[in-house]
Amino acid sequence: MSNMKSPKKKGDLPRVLKEVFEILKECPTTAYVVEKTGKDKRNVSKYLNRLIKRGFIKRQKHGHYIVLKSPISEQVVAVGKEKSDYFRYHNLQIEVRLRKEDIKTICNKVIRNMEHKDNPNGLYFNYLLTGLISNDSLYLYFPKNWDVIADDMDSLMVKVYNEIMDILYKWSNKFKVGLFKDGRVNFNIRNQHIAICKNGVVKEFKNKKITDLVIYDKDDGKARFLMDFSKGIAELEAVHPQKATDDIQEAKFFMETLKEGRYRKLFESGSDFFDKSGLTLSQIEEKIEEVASLLSLTAKTQLNTANMLHSVVERQTPLPHPDDKSLADYFG
Repeated sequence: MSNMKSPKKKGDLPRVLKEVFEILKECPTTAYVVEKTGKDKRNVSKYLNRLIKRGFIKRQKHGHYIVLKSPISEQVVAVGKEKSDYFRYHNLQIEVRLRKEDIKTICNKVIRNMEHKDNPNGLYFNYLLTGLISNDSLYLYFPKNWDVIADDMDSLMVKVYNEIMDILYKWSNKFKVGLFKDGRVNFNIRNQHIAICKNGVVKEFKNKKITDLVIYDKDDGKARFLMDFSKGIAELEAVHPQKATDDIQEAKFFMETLKEGRYRKLFESGSDFFDKSGLTLSQIEEKIEEVASLLSLTAKTQLNTANMLHSVVERQTPLPHPDDKSLADYFG
């Protein structure tokens, strides 16, 4: 047996740096890495500097960092124009809860120095993007042309998180308010759309002249899925504020199941089992386990599909900009 170790890919990370890097994905601060690893701040700083030199993270102020990429062994090929079924994240709105003194600070600075618009819901103004200050929260509306694209959900959500952190750091510095505590910030996603782009199933719907399909949640009545062609490509979008990330992954699983022909494999395996003779008991058991596994997968997929398609109704009116409707309607 050869003792030769498999060569590491250029740019790949040692185990300890990988560990630190994964922790930074959860919360990109020095304090959080110290807390999770149990190592002293001096050693952690050395690890962080090595990650900076390798181009994996970027230093912000006060022990904060931005995660830039994943280790090469985990990276995927960049999305190309001809690729299908990649992910696009857009229509993002977030809410950040604030202390009363921070709300007062922002309001005073906006009223004195910035263009703004009073509204029954609060004070609208712009800095990098549209903001709304209410009695207890800051709402941020990312621009309509803002989006993030990636080949897989993990990469997509890391990019989205970094974009949110970058905006919140800038707002915190601009208005001198404490959005962060111990290197962390709590925010709620009030609106999000996650699309599977260039989707074959949606293309087939369009070919059949079906373009206004919307699926609603049976519990809260909010939209879960819709089809969108606004970018000139066929997109299946998960749009529920709380369930979109889980929904789009289930939809992706369903699409991959169709592509890989697992339903066909189920029937081929069953036919193959009954056609063969002279099998040993262990071989029969293996066949039964194989068919049972495929049956389980099929049942799960059918259940997911049934849940997704429980209600097909006409497409709802797109959400308006906050200038057009009240905050309650807009976020509802």
